[in-house]
Amino acid sequence: MTNSTQDQTTDRGTMTRSLLWVLLVISLVCNATTSAIGLSVFISGAFGLLTLGSGVALVLHHRRQR
Repeated sequence: MTNSTQDQTTDRGTMTRSLLWVLLVISLVCNATTSAIGLSVFISGAFGLLTLGSGVALVLHHRRQR
């Protein structure tokens, strides 16, 4: 793999990780907010699943990059 290809792969990995962190934080805040104000359990559950999914994706991304 050439240096430029390796740099592009590293940049793509950093961008993916950053987007997953942003998704995790936003979905976590939305989940907590919908639970606190008493919105539908389905809405809160959807945000909870999104939080769980982004957390799992972060772990998998970390393990693949090692």
